[in-house]
Amino acid sequence: VTYDTVIDFENPEERLLPGETAYVTISTGKADNVILVPNAAISYTPDLPSSELDRLYRQFKVPAAAYTSHRDNQQVVWKMTDANDPEPVASSTGLSDSSVTQLVSGDLKAGDTVLTGSLSSGPPSKDNKAPIPNRPTGARR
Repeated sequence: VTYDTVIDFENPEERLLPGETAYVTISTGKADNVILVPNAAISYTPDLPSSELDRLYRQFKVPAAAYTSHRDNQQVVWKMTDANDPEPVASSTGLSDSSVTQLVSGDLKAGDTVLTGSLSSGPPSKDNKAPIPNRPTGARR
């Protein structure tokens, strides 16, 4: 979301000149030492028949809110298993920025491989998977 805003600040080096456009990020929260999930993984759903998706959601006990209303920040993240099969993981998310989102709950850990997109209807390739970063920096919103 973009808002036109007037912001007053010191500019002693005159790096910003009158009439120039500036992009400002205003942090409204911070979380340190958290698991961060790529935003693309939160919006991804595999290209499977709805009956197969429903079966997997039931098998892995994913609540309906995680893949329908997203009530209480419930989401589904698809991770790859050791058998190279996609598995839906019910999760709850927190703070987010333009690229990653804080994982509040869910069976994901740093180093897990999560799906972020599909290139074809075949099995997932290396190009559409992303490891969860193992870094202590916080997510911001």
